[in-house]
Amino acid sequence: MNISSQGFANRISDTLQMLQSNNLQYIEKISTGRKVQAPSDDPSASSCLLRIQSACMQMNQCLKNCAYSRSLSDISAQTVEKLMDLNSTIGAYSVQFSSLNRDGLQGVRSTINNLLEQVVDLANTQQMGIHIFAGNKPSVKPFEVTRDANGRIATVNYVGGNSDNTISIAPGLSLNPVADASENTKISVAINRLIELKNAFFADPPDEATVQASGRAVNQFNETIFADLIGTLGAKATRIEYAERQNEFIMDDLQKTASSHVDVDLPDMMVRFQQAQCAYQAALQSSSKVLNLSLLNYL
Repeated sequence: MNISSQGFANRISDTLQMLQSNNLQYIEKISTGRKVQAPSDDPSASSCLLRIQSACMQMNQCLKNCAYSRSLSDISAQTVEKLMDLNSTIGAYSVQFSSLNRDGLQGVRSTINNLLEQVVDLANTQQMGIHIFAGNKPSVKPFEVTRDANGRIATVNYVGGNSDNTISIAPGLSLNPVADASENTKISVAINRLIELKNAFFADPPDEATVQASGRAVNQFNETIFADLIGTLGAKATRIEYAERQNEFIMDDLQKTASSHVDVDLPDMMVRFQQAQCAYQAALQSSSKVLNLSLLNYL
């Protein structure tokens, strides 16, 4: 005679609880859209996700660094363009010297002096909390000015850093987005050439040959310095933009990979849930019939 025992009933109850737990897990995954709710759900996927999250954090920082570097590079290029314009304006007065009368000379002297002050202010410009032409000493005003007895600029010395600050713009790639220290010293040379031209105008009386020679140095050598610097900064901006696009592609791939490990395939999950529901309903029906049997059924 086959009689249902308490142990058999317990096994059936455990099976029903397991099936019900599976159903609840499917419901949770469908409602949240995530197939991994806890590391224990899928240790392998969880380990992979941790690595992906670490890589995403690194890429996110690189993207922030790219945006910061691009801003610094743009500001640096704009500042150098302004320096180049001021250099051209001051240099042009040397060409006009021969046609100046006494009154005109006084006006040019005042104008050149004021423009030179603007040049030094631009060279010492501070943007986004740093001096952009100071190398690895961004908190230091890089171009130190000495003045003559009349308060006019006499000399400019570069006191910024002699090496560069670099920023990580991509994994394994760092870049200095502003002018290099060696280029900053060239800016100092260019400013002192402008000072020489200013001094030539302030001589009493000015010597035309000295004015013309100083003017040629400003119009030729200084123009080359600023043009080269603009080209270098443009190349850096291009590298930053390229790195930024690559970072975005990598970030997109990482997010897709993470999604494949975490996000639920809703149609597939619905099919599995329906199958689990059917199994649970069938188990309920079978167990109700089996557990209804007792000793009286066999007497």
